Amino acid sequence: MWEPADMNAVPIPNEKIKARNAISILEVELRDARLRVVRLEAELCTRKAWIAPVRRASSDVLSLIFEFCAKNDWKSPLKLAAISKTWRTAVLASPRAWSFLNLIECCHRDTIQLFFSRSGQCPMHMPFRSKVPPTMFAGFTHRLQCLSLNTASLPHGAIFPNVWRLSLGFNMSSVPLSLISVAHFPALRSLFCRANVHNDIFHSLDVDSLRNTIPPIEQLAISIVKDPTWAAVLSACKDTLLSLELGVNYYYGGSAFPASNLTLPLCKTLDISCWSNAPDVRVPTLRTPLLQYYSEYQFGRDPEQLHTDTGRVVHLRTNQQPTDSAFPKLQVLEIDLQDPPLTIFLSNLLANKGAYPELERITYSSSENEFDEDEVEECRDLMMVVNASRKRPIVMNIVNYWADETPGGIKRECGVGMPCHDTYGSPLAENKSIHVV
Repeated sequence: MWEPADMNAVPIPNEKIKARNAISILEVELRDARLRVVRLEAELCTRKAWIAPVRRASSDVLSLIFEFCAKNDWKSPLKLAAISKTWRTAVLASPRAWSFLNLIECCHRDTIQLFFSRSGQCPMHMPFRSKVPPTMFAGFTHRLQCLSLNTASLPHGAIFPNVWRLSLGFNMSSVPLSLISVAHFPALRSLFCRANVHNDIFHSLDVDSLRNTIPPIEQLAISIVKDPTWAAVLSACKDTLLSLELGVNYYYGGSAFPASNLTLPLCKTLDISCWSNAPDVRVPTLRTPLLQYYSEYQFGRDPEQLHTDTGRVVHLRTNQQPTDSAFPKLQVLEIDLQDPPLTIFLSNLLANKGAYPELERITYSSSENEFDEDEVEECRDLMMVVNASRKRPIVMNIVNYWADETPGGIKRECGVGMPCHDTYGSPLAENKSIHVV
């Protein structure tokens, strides 16, 4: 190839012609080299893909991977099926990957039918939305295990034989008693009801008759409202309840409990939240001989303990300063005090050396407020003094918010990625934890 005799000299016309010819030759060689690089890179990818570990994964392993992807994104089976013939075959043979259909995002009839048909006989967890008529699911009701409803209207004679968990949503101002009957949900064991329950079955409420009308519920979340039907529901399932959550005046004015007291012989978890200081709001007097986990939150009312049968409680979560004599067996205290400050509570604990003799852990929630180093150090110093005078030392942590429900309580969702409930509010910030002592 031609090269100039002197690179520092100014080219003459004849040399310019030779230089342009050389440039053309170099450009052709460069283009050919680039094409060769592209071909080599493609061949390299092919060779790497040929020996990739994923090609050695069995169909069972691929099914587990696809199922995990579907939990995080219900649309992923559609994307995975477009990657390769092998993956399409594997994902079509993975019915659980198609069982996470989210009706909050999907209202297209053909897509819904596609997911139902490809999910085989896998159980499904889902909400019914007003845009999706329940009649679409007439042939699939036996596969539903967890259901969230925002409407009280169901097809006539609709039966959900395997639904064990039912959530009745915020958009329902009133729930007819017939909706939660064994006629619709014979296998129902967990009921989360945010709305007012009204009687549309009996002329006068009779607990014995109602006990044969509603399923033997084991987990119940219900609001105390003026209509006494809620109390009849609670009385009817008192012998089977393992977990109870009461919202006092949650949306409606509360009323006094019709019975003077009620015994829950099997209940181990009780959660009471009260949003009212109205004189007609009353929390029922409950006897809970097996109660172990208790949560109590009060807002806008005098700080008096709402439930008193707490002698066997080992785990307490509250936003009030508890009375140590009411919890002699307490082992775990989760406290969300804003007033008085946490340091006042710890000072009281130091002053009463015999309080909570079995206490092992204190977790304080700062309600996402910043907790500065000086406050942490003050709490640490107080806890060191407290532990010095106790036979059983106490571990203490500070968190931004409670990451989980009360142990044994009614979970708001069935698991990671389960599309059975609406999501309200923005995602929570990172839950930071500070180990105090």
